[in-house]
Amino acid sequence: MSLKQMLLLLSFGLSGISLPFSYLPSRFEVVESAGALVSYNISLISNKPVTEEVDLSLSTWEVTGDQFLFYPFSEGWVFLPTAHITIPPDSSQILSFGFKVPDSVGEKRFQLNFSTELENASFRFSKTIPVYLVISGTEIVKCRIVTFDILHKGDSLQVNCMIENEGNVHIRPRIDIQFQGDPTWIRVQDDVPVYPFSQRQLGNIVPLPEKGREGALVNVRVQYYDIRGSIHTVSDQVRVR
Repeated sequence: MSLKQMLLLLSFGLSGISLPFSYLPSRFEVVESAGALVSYNISLISNKPVTEEVDLSLSTWEVTGDQFLFYPFSEGWVFLPTAHITIPPDSSQILSFGFKVPDSVGEKRFQLNFSTELENASFRFSKTIPVYLVISGTEIVKCRIVTFDILHKGDSLQVNCMIENEGNVHIRPRIDIQFQGDPTWIRVQDDVPVYPFSQRQLGNIVPLPEKGREGALVNVRVQYYDIRGSIHTVSDQVRVR
């Protein structure tokens, strides 16, 4: 049984709302062996002089293109011991949960949902912690650039990139461009997940460099880390239109 620690901070201002839920880290991305029992502790901290009543639940999601469908998590391998926790004023509580890693391949995912009623408000405030579990030894990490387009628009460039994840675990590609003759790499986008066996349109508007006129040749670099920390790179060249 391994134990991993994480801090979930529930912080409420006395006048208005100030970071009602902040936490570190913002997600779990872990590699575990099939059949392993894994336990996690979450420290819930209230910085408000009233009792906090926090509801907990599990959900998961499916992705089709840029469309996300969320629904309750009904698989039995995640253990959440309670659906509600009470945090006394200016104090903390420890929530433990865990799971038995399923005998599967690639990636499994779910998210922890935390919600509470806000004082003098007519709605509930909620935050989630996504958990990405890769079953050790079964992951396939591979992506390709489907299309890459750079459009000259006034004093800026519109960069559009379609990435296809051909693997069975999610990736978070970092996209950079470099104009030939200029050593500088320009960051386009970073840390947006592309889910297994799917395509996702990524892009951004970046300032127009001196060499960025129509017809200029541009080096394209898409880099992404696998869950074990190794970096992968896919390269291409395009011209500004």
